[in-house]
Amino acid sequence: MTIEKDQGIRAKFYSSQPLARYLMLNGVPKSNHAFRDMVASGFSEDLASEKGLKLISCLGNVAFLRHPQQINIMDKSNGKIIASITR
Repeated sequence: MTIEKDQGIRAKFYSSQPLARYLMLNGVPKSNHAFRDMVASGFSEDLASEKGLKLISCLGNVAFLRHPQQINIMDKSNGKIIASITR
């Protein structure tokens, strides 16, 4: 995948309503298992398949920045905040 395509996939996933609900209920994922659960909440893709593993790799290129009022999600490939979720 290209960098621009990966950035688009991350932006679309992390700005979705199901993800915002997941983060409000469960908080920022702190383990690989929690991260996989978070990805599974937004996709019906089999995460054990080759396509699923690529998706997890793509979506994992972010940093979660927690603040008292919000959670910011920053794309590591360009350093820009792609989503801000109000707590």
